[in-house]
Amino acid sequence: MVLSFASANFEAENIASRILSNRNWDNTAILYRTNAQSLPFEQALVRLKVPYKVVGALKFYEREEVKDALAFLRLLMNDRDSVSFRRIINKPARGLGEQKVGRILEGSDSVMEGLEKFTAETSGAASDAAARFLDAWKKAEKAVNDDGNLGDAMRDALTDTGLLDYYEKESDRTIRQTKLENLSQLVSVLSESRTGREGLSEFLERLTLDSTTLGDHDPRDEKGVTLITMHNTKGLEYDTVYVVGIEQGLIPGRNDLYDKDREEERRILYVAMTRARYSLYLSFARTRMQWGHLEAAVPSRFLREIPPELLRGAVDDIARTTTTSSYSQTPMYRSGLTYNKPKTSVENTPAWAQSLMKEKKSTVNVIKKSSVAFRTGDRVKNPTYGEGVVENIEERNDGKRILTIRFAKNTAKFVEGKAPLEKLD
Repeated sequence: MVLSFASANFEAENIASRILSNRNWDNTAILYRTNAQSLPFEQALVRLKVPYKVVGALKFYEREEVKDALAFLRLLMNDRDSVSFRRIINKPARGLGEQKVGRILEGSDSVMEGLEKFTAETSGAASDAAARFLDAWKKAEKAVNDDGNLGDAMRDALTDTGLLDYYEKESDRTIRQTKLENLSQLVSVLSESRTGREGLSEFLERLTLDSTTLGDHDPRDEKGVTLITMHNTKGLEYDTVYVVGIEQGLIPGRNDLYDKDREEERRILYVAMTRARYSLYLSFARTRMQWGHLEAAVPSRFLREIPPELLRGAVDDIARTTTTSSYSQTPMYRSGLTYNKPKTSVENTPAWAQSLMKEKKSTVNVIKKSSVAFRTGDRVKNPTYGEGVVENIEERNDGKRILTIRFAKNTAKFVEGKAPLEKLD
């Protein structure tokens, strides 16, 4: 059966609910193309108290690059957190050896005050590097204290601290891509969280980090739903299989430029589909968050290659949105510091999106923009966030109006006229 959802979060929540109802957890698997896709499913299964295991990778919040970013967030929340400081201060290397770090920590009860004292009393490359980290921390702290978007603050911090550049220099392309995708996922989750210091506190409190790592331990013998990449499923079978995120840019991925690459991607999807003994579900989302920015998504070209008589469910959605002309225009994941932003995307503000994302014409017409002028106090509806209330309207110098809308679970910002917002009576 083919399942179509308004967003990646709805995809995860619906599938988790289906699994809860079925209760055949040990013989159910969720298959995805990239490890970064596991997070919304992990969160949805945790909320429903459905046991699960991530095979072939660490759980999302245990991955190295994610823990590095979380260390910076914890340092924002508590400037006395020496453990988080030690983890992040030399990524990338800043010439701060153990002796210098010890001096910083002994300089004050506050790690950041100690760092500031160190930069004032010393000179040289290490001092300059420490000063840049301190500036990045102060900038992020101000953004959080000013009730800013957490995704915006995190994205800026990744750049300002050099952590993003550190992982972009990973020589192995697959590892590099995986780490950047995980950081993108973290920024997206933060963008959907409550804003400001209270939002950051809530986010960190929600995290229940599993301190174990896989090592020589294979979790496949544990109880629960299996979360696994399509690539790692060879030789495994399950009664029920959900193959998720079947969209252009994911499967086939960004490297869908040559026939040999496309054939390999097609083979990976085929193997994933054959992992089901009895029930197979193929799902895709019509929007997906990338670096905190909601973008229109297009079902994979591979879905059109499946004979319609073999499919049930959202077959019409495939026919409506997967056109030949749309393939080359579909949203792309981050590559270096270049972004492609379809005009149909929802601008969920972080401010950096304006300067780092390039406008690109798109034939995808999934999201209908609103041309209605809104006022503070208006009740509105968004296909992803549900119903909300316009709390604030910011008039920008470029003539655009930024709407701050409070929804049931979070607060988000949109550019008026570009977001799919319906005004309610």
